[in-house]
Amino acid sequence: MLKNITNFKELIEEYQIKIPIIQRDYAQGRIEASIIRDKFLDNILVHLNNNKEMCLDFIYGSVKNDVFLPLDGQQRLTTIFLLYWYSGKKEDKEIDFLKKFTYETRASSREFCQKLIQEEFNTFEDSDKLSEKIKNSSWFLYFWDNDPTIKSMLAMIDDIHKKFNNEEFFDKLELLKFHFIKLENFNLDDDLYIKMNARGKKLTDFEIFKAEFEKFLISNKKNLFKEYFIKNIDGEWTDLFWRLGFKNKHYLIDDAFMNFFYFISEMLHVKNKEKTTVIDFENMKKNISKLIENVYLNDENIDFFFKAIKYLENIANFNKENLSDNFEKNKLALFDKYPDLLIKVINNDKGNLINLQQKILLFIIISNFVENEGNINVVNLLDKLRIVRNLTQRIRALKQGKIDYTATLSYEKLYYILNLSLVNAKENIYTYLINNEVKLTNTDISKDSLDQEVYKAKYIQNDNNLKCTIQQLEDYKYICGDLSFFLFEDKELLKFASDNITKIFTSKTHLIIRSLLTIEDYAKYIGFAGSGSKYYFGVDNKWEILLTKNNQNDMEDYTDYLGLFYQFFKKYKSIKDEFLDYDSNEILEQLILDYLNNKGNINYTSWVYYFIKHGDKIFNNTEKREKNYFVWYDEENFNIDKMYGETMGSKYVNTYVKILSEISNIHLIEDEQRSEYIKITDKIEITSCNKNGWLLKLNDKFIVENINSDFVLEKEDEDGVYILKHNKSQDVIEMAQELINTVQDN
Repeated sequence: MLKNITNFKELIEEYQIKIPIIQRDYAQGRIEASIIRDKFLDNILVHLNNNKEMCLDFIYGSVKNDVFLPLDGQQRLTTIFLLYWYSGKKEDKEIDFLKKFTYETRASSREFCQKLIQEEFNTFEDSDKLSEKIKNSSWFLYFWDNDPTIKSMLAMIDDIHKKFNNEEFFDKLELLKFHFIKLENFNLDDDLYIKMNARGKKLTDFEIFKAEFEKFLISNKKNLFKEYFIKNIDGEWTDLFWRLGFKNKHYLIDDAFMNFFYFISEMLHVKNKEKTTVIDFENMKKNISKLIENVYLNDENIDFFFKAIKYLENIANFNKENLSDNFEKNKLALFDKYPDLLIKVINNDKGNLINLQQKILLFIIISNFVENEGNINVVNLLDKLRIVRNLTQRIRALKQGKIDYTATLSYEKLYYILNLSLVNAKENIYTYLINNEVKLTNTDISKDSLDQEVYKAKYIQNDNNLKCTIQQLEDYKYICGDLSFFLFEDKELLKFASDNITKIFTSKTHLIIRSLLTIEDYAKYIGFAGSGSKYYFGVDNKWEILLTKNNQNDMEDYTDYLGLFYQFFKKYKSIKDEFLDYDSNEILEQLILDYLNNKGNINYTSWVYYFIKHGDKIFNNTEKREKNYFVWYDEENFNIDKMYGETMGSKYVNTYVKILSEISNIHLIEDEQRSEYIKITDKIEITSCNKNGWLLKLNDKFIVENINSDFVLEKEDEDGVYILKHNKSQDVIEMAQELINTVQDN
């Protein structure tokens, strides 16, 4: 049995020494360790020259099946190994026992140590730089230069040569002693030791991955994969990540590689396991060995992972060249200021995270490169990605009472979407859609949503010139792939809409709203507010819920939006053709003017008439202020409140009171209930408007009698509230203005 105080030779004769995976790379040869290295070697040299024992402190570790796994002492043991190698080669000693010293952390480190021992080496001139001679040897593999342990060993060999070149000390190395402690004797496990060892640093995921993946390949007799992995992991693959620039100030290449590995592993796991959750995979990530065992027992998955790296440069170029934020011809818009999905996965910057839809799209890209050995049909792949983007984009719901969609695509649906027949179709995707039934079971993709893509496919198959038209229109930032309201049978009008929609919806908000109202009451119902129903008309930067269809059936929304936009673009085009020099604002103004000049459209009892005529007074142009919410009570034409916030707890005002205030240039006053009213004089207030007339608050009998001589007043209650009755043949705003003028004149 090995005694407590021993030396390297005795230790290695008793056990094989294997530097375990939980250890970091050899560090004593690093540049930043030069001072420590010099001092350590000088100290050794002094002791050996004086034939004095040198105590190298404690060496901790565990022994399993005659293999010693050092947990503390790796650095010192490696340095002694190199001293034995140097003196043994130089003095022509037998050093086969050194073959029992090996590294488990990296395959390249292990192979280098073995080659160092096996190969001939007999050049030890003073001027020699041994590291260069080793690197120039035929057996030295170029990618070993990337292994930090090997680089550190070479630096240590150079320093040993400088200090020990004139010495013969092979037999004296047994003077280097240390206290040997087996953890088993103290009932300490590895985890506890690591926590106790203040000098140690936790291994990175990348270091653990390399050792665990190689161990997995060996234990499962996947020899071809093992050889390929060992050859590439510290060479070509690392070089590839550097060459592609997958690095920034926050992340190392090791992190970039692991981010890619985790992504591929996650998607392979999800695609092959029907019932899985994000928690399942996150738990697997905590144990790399378990993750590898779960995902890569299947040879096809190993092959997929290796080929994904093989074609990574092609995949990176595809991402850079074919994905965009908004519409660009022959590209796919992702409506994201960071459209490069591969960069999202590999760099994983804060604020640049990849969502579920984007994971699906990136995996489809990678799968196409892998399955086609890098020879892809770019156009067909982009067409497929576009269809999948559109289908997954429409898995959403309108937030209750809000003007935003929320994505409802869930992790549990990824399995079903990744295994859709259209996702894995090999032929032209448009031909496939037209000729095949696609089963949507458990995907959350609606039949209407799929039908829309089939309609588009037919449009494009019948007239390929429409392809760019459709893509430009559906890549508009407020449409995001949903042409539910724009697939006109009139192809000329469809092209016109595609070419002009951006200009139109960057015009003044009130002009857009009023123009649309000339066609139809299109306001979007978005829920209740107090005792009324809340409707939304649109505002700058928030048009998407009006231009697209909610994925969920909305029983309250009966608007024919396809018909609405067909008629709108038809009228807009007619005016544009007539007034060639008009810009979009002028065209919209003309459309409104044409409506108001048509006497048949004048209806003094309809809210639509007043909203069109006076919309510039009530509709805001930016969503940073009020969002153009209005509340209807009992489907009234007059009892309509304009909301300043998103709930009835916010300030509000009767819409007609707001119009009257703006036209009359009278400031609104807020009451205790946060409702606003007009104060004409100290004795007359206009508080609201309903189907019967204007609500006035009067507290002067003379004024009441004076008004009654010109207007029809009815007393509402004993608190001085009166109703100024509407006249169906008179504009209610003009009537109220007459009242104000009468009061002010008196």
